[in-house]
Amino acid sequence: VPDPAVILDELMAASDDAERLGAAYRLAEAAALGADPRGDGACAADVALARALRDVAAEPVRRAAKFGAAAACYSQLLCGRSGMAQELLRILADSSDPGACACAARALFECGAWCRAPPALRLQA
Repeated sequence: VPDPAVILDELMAASDDAERLGAAYRLAEAAALGADPRGDGACAADVALARALRDVAAEPVRRAAKFGAAAACYSQLLCGRSGMAQELLRILADSSDPGACACAARALFECGAWCRAPPALRLQA
């Protein structure tokens, strides 16, 4: 699995949408394959995508990260994992940045795999 921190740097430094989306989808792929070092369901790629949504005010970066987060959420929910969904819910719970909240909410809505999510996670969302 590639280093999510390196891919996040690529996402932030990308000069066009194609590069940004490529980096975001590489993070989504890493999230689908990633380990869970904190024991809360989130891997480093989940945290990197959430960081791009939460900490970067540039709309093109957030938009790409939103697509990556939706893809990561989808693949994880299909495999019985929910790390990306949990990271997105943390952004919504913080609610200090309306732009980040909007992107997180859209990623959760667009992931398309809620039928596979545990009932408690669906209720929390």
